[in-house]
Amino acid sequence: MAKSPKTLFRPYWRAALVWLVIACVIVAGIVLRWDKKLVAAGLIVFGLMTQAFSGVLALIGAVPVVGPLVIKVVTFPFILLVNGIGYLVTFFALRRGYRIDIIKARVFIGTFLVGMILGFVLGGLLW
Repeated sequence: MAKSPKTLFRPYWRAALVWLVIACVIVAGIVLRWDKKLVAAGLIVFGLMTQAFSGVLALIGAVPVVGPLVIKVVTFPFILLVNGIGYLVTFFALRRGYRIDIIKARVFIGTFLVGMILGFVLGGLLW
């Protein structure tokens, strides 16, 4: 049985409202010629605080067939970025002599990445 568009997007009304506010601030910034960097920084902080970015990812993920593929393409670089930052921190910490702290940090980062991947796989299997 097909769902109506009203019931399909009911869980995402908050995300839609937040993105409407973001769009209004962008339009006001353009029309009123506000400082671009200030508007961008404010909207990034506002988007992170209201979880607007995860809301739009959930909305994209709701699109059948294409949505989950787009989400995979967007989230995979995040895993690589976290891993790369870990290697950079390790390199600089080794140069300064923090050997024990490096071991603890690498175990923490490895556990975090394995947990993310397991959650992603289990979520895909259970969903």
